[in-house]
Amino acid sequence: MKRAIALSLLLINAFSLAACQPTPEQDIVVKKDAERMIEQASSEDNGTLLDSLVIPDGRYSYESTGADGRLHIKVDASIEAPACDSIPIFRVSIGEFSQEAVTDIFNYFFPDEKPYDRVTVQTKADIEKILMNMKKQLADGSYKDNDYTEEEFNTLIAEMESRYDAAPETAPERVVSDGTLRFFEAKNGMFLNVATDTASLQVFTPLAAASGSANYINYRRDTAPLYNTLGIMRTDGKDIPEYVKDKLLVTYDDAKALCDGFFTAAGMVDDFCVGASFIVDDRGTGLEGGSFVDGKYAEGKKAPAENYAYQFYYTRKVGDIPVAVNTKNGGSFGEGFSIPWPYEYICFTVDHGGIVEMNWASPVQVGEIVQESARLKSFEEIIHVFETITKTIYEAGIDTYYDDQTEIEVNVDAIHLCLLRIREQNGKETEGLLVPAWIYYGHNVLKQVENVSYDFSIGGGGTRWQEAPIVLFAINAIDGSVIDMAKGY
Repeated sequence: MKRAIALSLLLINAFSLAACQPTPEQDIVVKKDAERMIEQASSEDNGTLLDSLVIPDGRYSYESTGADGRLHIKVDASIEAPACDSIPIFRVSIGEFSQEAVTDIFNYFFPDEKPYDRVTVQTKADIEKILMNMKKQLADGSYKDNDYTEEEFNTLIAEMESRYDAAPETAPERVVSDGTLRFFEAKNGMFLNVATDTASLQVFTPLAAASGSANYINYRRDTAPLYNTLGIMRTDGKDIPEYVKDKLLVTYDDAKALCDGFFTAAGMVDDFCVGASFIVDDRGTGLEGGSFVDGKYAEGKKAPAENYAYQFYYTRKVGDIPVAVNTKNGGSFGEGFSIPWPYEYICFTVDHGGIVEMNWASPVQVGEIVQESARLKSFEEIIHVFETITKTIYEAGIDTYYDDQTEIEVNVDAIHLCLLRIREQNGKETEGLLVPAWIYYGHNVLKQVENVSYDFSIGGGGTRWQEAPIVLFAINAIDGSVIDMAKGY
């Protein structure tokens, strides 16, 4: 229905990456011009190669306040850079899941018992109920509520009557799947939807990147506990709290090996690595579900978690250089582009029973090297951009959207030099560039009189609790421009 479709599009746009606001038009924000940037990357006057870049050892610390004390910026961050002499610029395009890869993944998740195809076949009785309802809407005129003309709605009824004529009297028996993708006409793509009594797998990949439909693989062990990120804690497998050890019945290394095995099975073992890892549980570290009272959310009662699991966010590697870690699924609907292109997202949850959940969305295809060795701005120049732009954006935001009792905290705990995909404003919509970028990971917090929001967008919403660190800022290491991740450039 037209209105339902419009609502869905609005909901999709609501999933833009948190804390990625448009950047102010200042000299510090360099015009995003791909050709000029590539020229800069080749110029000795622009900067140095990675092996000559002076990067501070250890951690970088910085604190600042603004907006008459309502803004607090704190950086206590580890600094990481790839162990190589230089960073190239790569051509990249919207990717897909090939049948070969899907078959390998299907067999990895279902090595023994093969799942049934969950494609629903509508019987004549099913369609007859739909037709009766549609004819009722035609008679009472309620079809108009969904913005249809009488002619359009009669056409839909005729199409449904044709489906009725072709439909079987009874549903066929369940068919065991071999992992073969089927054509999904409604979205012009290939689709797999299968399940056993204990697990389910869905895959979708469009036939044409220009369709704008999202690629995804979603796996779920349906008998597993429901883990959530309330109380998420970072881990590298060491120094796990005692109260967690008793109920986390799998080691970090064994859990990671299951995720690595996924990529090995798909023939991609060298293409991905862990970008960040955490511990989650089935009660949010003891907080049972709460409720809204008079418009304010009240947390539930305390109850100990029964189960713990590891959560791994993987990222792509290109020539041993990692791509920025994305912990938010969705976003990047750049202005001026008709095709949405979210950043690649890969997340595993693993407990003592194996992989509980796996979500992979928006894969990319890495192409040719555009520039072999990019010249980079100095670390001091990048830090200057960050310190200036952070204060500029959040001071403007707090003054424009919030009252004088609102406070904002910006906390950065990691700074990584890695690759990040940008879109070319005058190029092909399905292609972009992987460029070296400085990524600032952390959280922002909006403190209002009655509510606290984490990882919020200025003037928009956030989460009720702190989840995995997000990309707070991304700065192009070549030209010092701020990359707006909601737009993709």
